[in-house]
Amino acid sequence: MRRLYGRISSINVQKVAWALEEIGLDFDWLDKNGTIGSINSPKYRKLNPAAQIPTLDDDGIIVRQSNTIVRYLANTYPDSNLQECFK
Repeated sequence: MRRLYGRISSINVQKVAWALEEIGLDFDWLDKNGTIGSINSPKYRKLNPAAQIPTLDDDGIIVRQSNTIVRYLANTYPDSNLQECFK
């Protein structure tokens, strides 16, 4: 299952959520409202040692930083229109 970590008020997290939705991928949005846990928690630091958002867990593949995540999605799911943005 895909998981997106980060609060909705972050423009970088919104960018990744938009890309996921544009491709049509299902995902769980964790800490969407900034109410569960913290980026300083040991569990989150295992996913992202820099303790920054967003982080995407794509069925065990961990990708960090919004632009990197969007490029990863465009290249991993080439049937989407996102790949056109990077030509």
